[in-house]
Amino acid sequence: MIQKAVYVAAKMYQVRDAVRALLGDRYHEQLQPSMEVIRTIARQDQCSELQAMHKVVAELTADGPETVHLRLRVIAAYVEMIEPTPVEVFVPVDVL
Repeated sequence: MIQKAVYVAAKMYQVRDAVRALLGDRYHEQLQPSMEVIRTIARQDQCSELQAMHKVVAELTADGPETVHLRLRVIAAYVEMIEPTPVEVFVPVDVL
């Protein structure tokens, strides 16, 4: 059971990395609406954010690339909520 959970978590992190690569500089601003939907559903349904994310993804049933992209964005938003992307710290070369 733990091995499966680790596998699923790793896949979710891969989704986040892919979405981050696709959205580039717009990554954080583009994920905010999905984060708010997850939080709202969690509050309304009195469930965890993980369960809320699953509900949102399950409701996105239409076929097509737009739906796939939305599903991936919701998963990425959830991962970003539980473990935000580290902010890269700029260190001048002469300091190293």
